[in-house]
Amino acid sequence: MNFQKKTTYWIEKLNLQPHKEGGYFSRTYTSNCVTDEKNIPIKHCASSIYYLLEGNDFSAFHRIKSDEIWYFHLGCNLKIHEINPKGNYLLHILGIEEVATPQILIKANSWFAAECATENSYSLVSCMVCPEFVFSEFEMAQKNFLIKEFPQYKDLITRLCRC
Repeated sequence: MNFQKKTTYWIEKLNLQPHKEGGYFSRTYTSNCVTDEKNIPIKHCASSIYYLLEGNDFSAFHRIKSDEIWYFHLGCNLKIHEINPKGNYLLHILGIEEVATPQILIKANSWFAAECATENSYSLVSCMVCPEFVFSEFEMAQKNFLIKEFPQYKDLITRLCRC
């Protein structure tokens, strides 16, 4: 079975919908417990999604205000590019091969993007966000802003930004 048939299968089986950063997702879990911190809006303690990337598609640079843990399931390795709040670049390889790790953490407020390590393939992962993911705390990177902040990563930012 070619990778397009496999991705169609998983998109249908898991009821995945297009994500504005790229790829497909479906929320699978929102915890019942809620945060209880002063001066912070009440949110559920955690949420989780399935996330699928295929072929040349990519998850564009974005950031959120919560920690996000990525878990590998199927397909090819996933390259996750991170620029942390100190401006340091980190390349994470998510997968089960020797060069990869099956779980990675992206700390809150880091800019990050993802792409399949193999062009004619796909990657199915899950992402757990703590506290929960809410779209109001999702920030899609503006290419010109990110290049101004991190000119040393201009080529990467240009390739992995949508706007």
